[in-house]
Amino acid sequence: MALFGYNILLMALFILGLLADDGFGWAFLPLLLCTAPWSFIINTVLLHAGFAAGWFDGLIGNFILFVVLCGGTNSALLYLLITRVIYPKAVKTPPLTP
Repeated sequence: MALFGYNILLMALFILGLLADDGFGWAFLPLLLCTAPWSFIINTVLLHAGFAAGWFDGLIGNFILFVVLCGGTNSALLYLLITRVIYPKAVKTPPLTP
């Protein structure tokens, strides 16, 4: 349920960023903060260097880049954290037989 809520939050922040965009992209800052650190890495390394700038132009490209890839990476890490650290599966011990 937590991962579902996280992904819904990312999609809602993307839609709100589209609705409130002032031309400078500051409306997408909450989305970038929720997908950190991957969004900052992709924004500085890939897009400013010109690598993949042609692939991820426009609305669909930004959605795939930030919500799907960055949010998906964070979702996978959160899933591993929840299943391995917070709620690990109980180890079943065999019953003692006399």
